[in-house]
Amino acid sequence: MTSISLSLNNFDQLTQLFNIMTIHNIKFDIFSLDEKPLLNMITKTNFNDFLQVNSSGKNLLFHTLGKNYPEVARVILSRTDVDIGLNLLNTENESVLMYALQYCPTVVSEIMAREDFIQWNCVNIRNSTALHFAIFYERKELAVSIARNSKFTNFNQIFDHDRTALNMALRQNYPDVARAILSRTDVDIGLNTRKASLLIYALQYCPTVVSEIMAREDFTQWNCVNIENSTALHIAIDYGRKELAVSIARNPKFTNFNQVLNSGKTALHFALAKNYPEVAHAILSRTDVDIGLNMLTTNNDSVLIYALWKCPEIAPEIMAREDFTQWNCVNIKNTTVLHFAIDYERKELAVSIARNPKFTNFNHVDNNGDTALQVALYKFNKDNNMMDVINEIMYRTNILKKPSFIEPSFIESSNNNSFEITRGSKRTRV
Repeated sequence: MTSISLSLNNFDQLTQLFNIMTIHNIKFDIFSLDEKPLLNMITKTNFNDFLQVNSSGKNLLFHTLGKNYPEVARVILSRTDVDIGLNLLNTENESVLMYALQYCPTVVSEIMAREDFIQWNCVNIRNSTALHFAIFYERKELAVSIARNSKFTNFNQIFDHDRTALNMALRQNYPDVARAILSRTDVDIGLNTRKASLLIYALQYCPTVVSEIMAREDFTQWNCVNIENSTALHIAIDYGRKELAVSIARNPKFTNFNQVLNSGKTALHFALAKNYPEVAHAILSRTDVDIGLNMLTTNNDSVLIYALWKCPEIAPEIMAREDFTQWNCVNIKNTTVLHFAIDYERKELAVSIARNPKFTNFNHVDNNGDTALQVALYKFNKDNNMMDVINEIMYRTNILKKPSFIEPSFIESSNNNSFEITRGSKRTRV
């Protein structure tokens, strides 16, 4: 047997070998060549077997894209006289466009420019489109080009991670890609995935495009909830998008104010807990919001309790609402709104509550065994003047004949005029 030593980088020897093998009808393994000899082979010989496949089932164009040989790929793509397999799909049902987006992005434009490329809307075995690929592999400019190309129309395809391309663009915080998709009038943006609307996704990950979504007439998922039972308004508040939360709260298309998320809060409770008074005010400005019986947390906290606790400047607005009926409710700690106002030293608000005829639950005892009056007396004893609150409570409970009768000197009187109160495990003489 004669052994012939050939250098595959030597073009003359490579050509000689190719011609000998062609004469004897022996297939040349072109897939074994590196980029330079492969380029020489397809440009300087009469090679035209572009559809032969390697052991992985890939033809030459797929092979060069997978190897990231852009010069070779461009030469193949420049051939208009032969079928280069432009519209063939690999074993995973991926088009050459998908393959180029993964491995050889510099030739994507050439593929997209070919008039005979028709696999714009195919999906692979994981239900991904070319646009999904472009976003996933962070080819942002190419994703914008695909999204704007009229030949690509498969925007509503949901891939295995349960996202459309627009969902994915929002999740990756690619506002330019999202805007390119949203600019298309043939895109249905009302589609839900994972029970999360596009608005929820944008609020979480890509807030700069929220306004475009809200402005779309075909966006109808204003009141949907995600798997945590959060509305778009909950999400806006939770992620600190205060201005957007105000816009949502004021939009008449959003009406799901009484939705309670898994942690037991309505959107108003959430806004109060975050101390976002402008958001709370926007919600309270709606006449179609029921802040009464149906607006309690799972801990039975009313919105007034939450306001007294975290956002006291909103408390007067809640108290002025005719539909607020939870004046006398108690939470799971047996605390009334008056207990809260006193305990958190909202003295003026405590006086207003004590004076309000709708509040009558003066004799309720909290888990420490105290009425609101006892809490106020305890606070007074701790050098925190609660005199006005004490007067109002004593007047309302008929201990005094008229308000403001009792003076601080009465509380600080001698032992003959004192009485004993209990604050939890502490016993205090007043």
